[in-house]
Amino acid sequence: MVPQKDLNVMLASVQNCLYHKMSEIIPLFLKQRYLENSNFASIEIPLGKHEAMDWAGYLLHSGIYKEMDGSLEGVDIYYAVMDYQKSFAGGRCKGCYYALKRLSLGNGNYHYNLIGQTFFSDLYTCEEHGYFSIRKTKGNALHTVDSSVSAPVFPTFGCVNMLALLPNIEDVQTKEDARNAAIK
Repeated sequence: MVPQKDLNVMLASVQNCLYHKMSEIIPLFLKQRYLENSNFASIEIPLGKHEAMDWAGYLLHSGIYKEMDGSLEGVDIYYAVMDYQKSFAGGRCKGCYYALKRLSLGNGNYHYNLIGQTFFSDLYTCEEHGYFSIRKTKGNALHTVDSSVSAPVFPTFGCVNMLALLPNIEDVQTKEDARNAAIK
């Protein structure tokens, strides 16, 4: 029920907040702006290392998106962010980032916009590997708009603001667009 313009303003205004505070902040934003809405829900799902990496791999490499739709039936607009890093002995780190928007087109059809990266880094050797992708729905499948194999687009150490990608995720077309939006 909330116009897309107002959703973009909302996402832009909360992008500097901690993820776990979103479920409190977004309803306050909607109430303060007198934006009519229904059934707002926010879920924080803690995932283990394997689950986080598997989910990111599915989003970045699968041509289908039906697995995502199963738990989101009836949701017109859906936003998700993932920021996962796991350090290992010897200065190694593995992780993933993604920002996802799903918009209902009606008749059970959805449009997806996804920006994500999986990565591995070694602090001592300065070795970094990653897979980065911008994906969008075309027909009934996810297609890659831009990608990078080997060199990570987002830093593997530090802070990447995945929420900053959500307000204009539809307009992000290149690795450079994504990097400029997520790293300030």
